[in-house]
Amino acid sequence: LVLLPGRLTGWKGQNLFIEAAKDLKKENKLSNIFFIILGGEDTKKNYKQQLTDLIYSYKLVDKVRTMEPLSDMPLAYSFCNLIVSASIEPEAFGRVSVEAQAMEKPILASAIGGSKETIIDQETGWVIEPNNIQALANKIFDISKMNSEKLSAMGKLGRKNVLQHYTQDQMCLKTLEIYQSLVY
Repeated sequence: LVLLPGRLTGWKGQNLFIEAAKDLKKENKLSNIFFIILGGEDTKKNYKQQLTDLIYSYKLVDKVRTMEPLSDMPLAYSFCNLIVSASIEPEAFGRVSVEAQAMEKPILASAIGGSKETIIDQETGWVIEPNNIQALANKIFDISKMNSEKLSAMGKLGRKNVLQHYTQDQMCLKTLEIYQSLVY
């Protein structure tokens, strides 16, 4: 199970996610992979319908689903093997990358914005070229073939990364250190 969580908006890359599934299907590499897009609609009320239409037009109904947002995101993460953040524009922080690691899940994200800083490439997840359907499809397929123990170990390293660098206490401490360096 591959999860792309986040608000439904074009720059979050949901359409790329669907295109990657289409490419994998075309190459007969989709047999053991199921894609889930989880999120609420943004201001564009027809975007979800556009995504649904794309799924139907590519005959991916049995492999790709859109779901309404959940109030219990840890539950959603817990059921999935891989979390994807396919944003095509940089995010200041990129909460999905940190949430995935906090839940001990490997993360595959676009190498832009906060994800470049929060993911340790090849250790807690992977970063790939943004807006590149083939790179996304290939990496999802490669990860689907990985040993579950390796993925679990990656998830544990991700959690350790979050606890060391991205807890509220750590972020407050770092902010205070910056303030102190400016005062003295």
